[in-house]
Amino acid sequence: RCNIPPMKLYHLTLNAKKISEGGFHNRAHRHPEDKEGVWFTDQLLDASDGIRKDMKVLIIDMPSKDIEKYEETNAGSGYRAFSIPDDIVNKCEMSWPTVYSDRGIWKING
Repeated sequence: RCNIPPMKLYHLTLNAKKISEGGFHNRAHRHPEDKEGVWFTDQLLDASDGIRKDMKVLIIDMPSKDIEKYEETNAGSGYRAFSIPDDIVNKCEMSWPTVYSDRGIWKING
């Protein structure tokens, strides 16, 4: 039996307090064929992806096999994106690490 480690997923938000207190809520996304859900990526994005320095990052770990069906159309972006239903995400353990920029590259502390 193969033991596949969980995939680390990132969500950036300006509403960290609201999410911490009330959980996530589904949102519609930019591609009509994608399902409503909470948007996550498989890597930490940066300013070139529209990320602002006042955003907070939330990290969850989920088994790869459980999230593949939620993968979004994201051709040419250089990262994988997922729209995961809020009822699944809200059951996950969430962490809010400190994010900082080191010579223009966003990194996570903790």
